[in-house]
Amino acid sequence: MVQESSQEAKDVVGGLLGGVSKRELKQIPLSAIRKGEQVRREFPEDAHLALVENIRLHGVIEPIIVNTSRDNDKHFLVAGERRLLATEALQAEYEAAGDKGLAEKFSWIPAIVYEDLTPEQIHEMQLSENLLREDLTALEEAFALADLLAVRLGVESDEVPSLLTRVEKEARGAARKQATHEEQLQVIEETFASYSSITWRTFTKERLHLFRLPDDILAAVWAKRLTSAQAEVLARLKDDPKSPETTKKMREMRKNLIEELERGMSVEDLARAIRSVTKKPDSAQAPEVRVALKVRKSLTPKRLLALPSESRTRVQELLEEVGRLLGDADGKPEKSAAAEAEVAGA
Repeated sequence: MVQESSQEAKDVVGGLLGGVSKRELKQIPLSAIRKGEQVRREFPEDAHLALVENIRLHGVIEPIIVNTSRDNDKHFLVAGERRLLATEALQAEYEAAGDKGLAEKFSWIPAIVYEDLTPEQIHEMQLSENLLREDLTALEEAFALADLLAVRLGVESDEVPSLLTRVEKEARGAARKQATHEEQLQVIEETFASYSSITWRTFTKERLHLFRLPDDILAAVWAKRLTSAQAEVLARLKDDPKSPETTKKMREMRKNLIEELERGMSVEDLARAIRSVTKKPDSAQAPEVRVALKVRKSLTPKRLLALPSESRTRVQELLEEVGRLLGDADGKPEKSAAAEAEVAGA
């Protein structure tokens, strides 16, 4: 099923566009439309074909948005690239089949035509409509929100994660507030209220790690080779900036695992495969270290108190001996438990 913007989404975009320029709804020829740079990163083939069939049966239900200038009869696409591409595909198909009637029908498309929008207005409109898609993944939404916040806050997109982190710390009192952040916080809250189902604080806590994904993983997600869930698990194979050899090895492993996922590997199997690579084998640890880690894990007050009296006394003696040995190694002799008790009593 083709997912189009909800009525609520259309109302939000309409509110954003309203009042900024003269506008009208009309049919325009495909030949008069020029495509500029668009903000959407990918168009999955299956979704494109589904939209083509939907438009073949029902026509273009939601108009595209274009901008024109008073001294130019060309229209520049602002939003609706998927609908435009699908309509162009139908026109080409019927032209190739020699069906002049249907080719003529699909050589036109309904459009909301704006006049003399600024580049900044156009960019914000594109980002806003992209965010209102109903099929956004968590990763797509994260990057789209960062792009929109960057425009509204006047910063670069890659500065948004650190800005959100600082504002969040100020909001909970963990950092001294800066005057400029009050205005930024208002913009952030308004943007999330309009375009996200989660709050900006939840986003800061649960989504900022997505911006730290390795570029090869991000490329695979944008190409629809990975889901967001798979990407997060795969990112456990981390690059090492200090070791080009390790980084090369990790990237090769990720490449192979992406291919395995495309062949049907489950996320659970992916996690197990990564654990087998990243877990340090016990054999790589000194025997005394393995014993110390094992004892530390089991040395809890509850387990100690459950021991018989003689066993508790013996454990205490052994721990005091360990303390003395560690103290000697540091050059600071440890006090015995009895000596500490005397000090406490005094």
